[in-house]
Amino acid sequence: RRSVLHSSLLYRTYLPAYLLATAADWLQGPYKYALYSSYGYTQRDIANLFVVGYGSGMILGSLVGGFADYHGRKKLCLIYCLSYTLSVLMKHCRHFYALMF
Repeated sequence: RRSVLHSSLLYRTYLPAYLLATAADWLQGPYKYALYSSYGYTQRDIANLFVVGYGSGMILGSLVGGFADYHGRKKLCLIYCLSYTLSVLMKHCRHFYALMF
């Protein structure tokens, strides 16, 4: 009974927030391209920023599950929210290597 209740709670609280964050991230793609272009970066520089961003997400995404199991999912969700907020704020910086973060 507890696992069914726990599973239902997961679906009602975690998944909507996760799906909203994921959709917001994917909707930023065209905006990021226009932003980087307005900073004066070449198409090659912008491609490098996208490759590093999505590549790091691919690599780190494979490792986060183990960290969440060890450190707790709630703590990792909070860390994700903080790090994502920081990465969005860094988009206002025009420095190329800061954008790589």
